[in-house]
Amino acid sequence: MSKTKKVPNRWFIFTSAWIIIFLVASIAIFSVFSEPMTKLHGWSSADYNLAYSLYTLIFAIVAIFAGMITDRYGVKWLMYIGGLLFGLGWFLTASVTTIPMLYVTFSLIAGSGAGMMYNSALVTAMRWFPDKGGKISGLLLSSAAIGPFILSPIAAMIIERFGVLVSFRILGIVFFIGVWA
Repeated sequence: MSKTKKVPNRWFIFTSAWIIIFLVASIAIFSVFSEPMTKLHGWSSADYNLAYSLYTLIFAIVAIFAGMITDRYGVKWLMYIGGLLFGLGWFLTASVTTIPMLYVTFSLIAGSGAGMMYNSALVTAMRWFPDKGGKISGLLLSSAAIGPFILSPIAAMIIERFGVLVSFRILGIVFFIGVWA
């Protein structure tokens, strides 16, 4: 009796990658939180905005290593760990009271999670579509632009309704569930 390995549908792989990149691109909505966070804590905009720069730096460094891990061991557990860190970083940002804490929760934790997922999701989906490389990469990259376009007004609405701190928690949970699903 031979066991046949079930091969996933490549469009499911693509859809998963599209959603992950859509959510990871949420870094672009960080500016929506700027005014309420700086007012709440009395921080300067420059100190707050440095969290964005650190996030992108950490994202880039981690993405390099994530690419090597993906090539060697596969992507599945990297995505789970990345999703956990990404959601946890956003969630924990609700608890920060100092700029260094912001840099740890948002820049380091969320940035590391995003770095683990972005390139790995893109490369994995591309491998499933050797016949449609340009089309698939274009669609995946479009999710990085569509994400902030859709999520910015949603984040603003959540902030207005629940406050800035609860909004970080809500988005952290949504991002975690979205990636893990």
